[in-house]
Amino acid sequence: MAKYTAKYLSPDQVAQPSRGWGLLMLAVSAIIPELVLHLSTAQGSATLFNTGLFLPALFAMVPVLAVFAVMWFIPSKGVNLGILIAHAAFWLLLCGSQLVYYKIFGCFYSAYSMANGGEAFQFWNTIMVSFLRNLPWLIAMLLPMLCVCIFGHKLLPQGKPKRSIHGLIPLAAAVALQVLLVLSLPLMGGKAAMSPYDLYHHTGDTYYSVNKLGLAPAFRLDITRLITGDTGGGTIQIPTTTAPQETTVPPTTEDTRG
Repeated sequence: MAKYTAKYLSPDQVAQPSRGWGLLMLAVSAIIPELVLHLSTAQGSATLFNTGLFLPALFAMVPVLAVFAVMWFIPSKGVNLGILIAHAAFWLLLCGSQLVYYKIFGCFYSAYSMANGGEAFQFWNTIMVSFLRNLPWLIAMLLPMLCVCIFGHKLLPQGKPKRSIHGLIPLAAAVALQVLLVLSLPLMGGKAAMSPYDLYHHTGDTYYSVNKLGLAPAFRLDITRLITGDTGGGTIQIPTTTAPQETTVPPTTEDTRG
């Protein structure tokens, strides 16, 4: 009888899943690839057990909260599911491509090298070898997207929330979290060279920025520095002569001050 009458009820009258599931799926889709990237590219204990174990997750929550705020105001379950899948695919492609690139060239690609990265495809055979060798890591990055595709439709609510104004809360939380993280950076190694504070405000080293801050802030800072003309150290030039091989040698650091 309950199933029969439910057909004649509006989406607002039928018990809906919590909107918190959407936030959880967004968070997992961003944090898991970031964590896998950190674990798979760390060179020794010094680059493994550092702020990269928690700062990437915290910085990733800033755009996650912003996307969740957008989803809050969208009543369509199908549209929100599309946003979830696109969000998961973005993090998968970004972190996965960085992992493969790092295993070939021994560094992460920057915004500059991405804009001029067509030359990298001449090494497609090396790219495929690196892809296959790192398939377990890439599968681990893929898992959140698979979960979104399988369970997303069941866990997302349909219809408008009772109070749309509450959608401003995650947006305000994103701004507050970003400010709090930036203000707390001096507490994580002070302002010394190559500290999280130094990497965020001064030194543009791609590897250590990703390793200690996370890919989200590192790439955003890299794009900002590229636009302003202050690219800093760590801008990666793609080799154009001989095909590269996978490397495990830690990248050198250029301590360029902004």
